[in-house]
Amino acid sequence: MNIKLFNIILGIFLLLSSNKVFSNPTGKSLSCYSIVKTNLNYKNYKGISFESEKSVRVVTLKMKNNQLKVVSKLTPYKVENNNIFFKIKFIWYGNIFFEEFSLNRESLDLINTSKNKVSKLKCDIVEGDFMQLMNKKKDRYQEIFEKKLRQGTNKI
Repeated sequence: MNIKLFNIILGIFLLLSSNKVFSNPTGKSLSCYSIVKTNLNYKNYKGISFESEKSVRVVTLKMKNNQLKVVSKLTPYKVENNNIFFKIKFIWYGNIFFEEFSLNRESLDLINTSKNKVSKLKCDIVEGDFMQLMNKKKDRYQEIFEKKLRQGTNKI
């Protein structure tokens, strides 16, 4: 009888351990960039921070008067199996646009759809202060933009 009970418990344990378990994303932040090397610019960069069990902060970089700005917006998210879905509405100087996101929890691949364009981004987990990193990324992309701007002005 004890052997039968042991086999049943072992079988249940093996069944439960074969399923993947995901932790709650709350408190985790991601830095997401384009997989395609030619798209490595501020337009294809996103920051994501799960601030509560119901809301995610999405950070994007926008240009105004040749200066990059960090734009952040809080929105609800939905978890389904292996993916996290959320949509966001941005209003930037009179322009209204919507973005949709689908984050694979296992691979940390992010699919971003905006203005009928689909971007595939790879995300890394952020350690430390999320907004401080977003400002550092903005500064780095600003340097890249200014370098490209200087190269363009010297041409005839």
